Amino acid sequence: MHEVVTPVSLVSFLWNKVGIVISPGDVNKYWSHAVEVQAPWAINHPSISEGTSDCVPMRIFHDECKYGQDQSEKTMGIWITFPLRRPRSTRASGFLVWSCRNCRSLGNKTVYPVLRFLTWQINALYFGVHPRAGYMQPLTQREQELAGKDVVEGGWKRFAVTEFGGDWKGHKVGHI
Repeated sequence: MHEVVTPVSLVSFLWNKVGIVISPGDVNKYWSHAVEVQAPWAINHPSISEGTSDCVPMRIFHDECKYGQDQSEKTMGIWITFPLRRPRSTRASGFLVWSCRNCRSLGNKTVYPVLRFLTWQINALYFGVHPRAGYMQPLTQREQELAGKDVVEGGWKRFAVTEFGGDWKGHKVGHI
């Protein structure tokens, strides 16, 4: 498997080191609006309490691009974005967590294990803490030190996937 930027380490880095801030008011407004317009995914979301949620919304999407001198090679990638984050440049809005050259992909046999790992990581973000157990292997020493601690320092913050997206191929073959 190609290396994966773990969503937990990505969020920890962005919030604790880079200093990204998404205000609780913006999060509340996002969820309140989704509930107000009767968005089924929001109404039935497990974090909804009294018409709102404290979970920072996340978007996961798959895309494919061509590269090389003659643009004949392709690579696919999975990105995470935060819909309430508005950087000055859209190039700074998405964070690549995994990529694979198409010539090395076995389709779903390549992508499904990555998606299962990402799901495990995103579930930890839903609870706002570093995983207490490893994914198909023991935690590393560093992971053991962080186990159960808040992902975002200085305050409890949770995250929830509210959007999935991607190019037609990602949806067609079940990549996302």
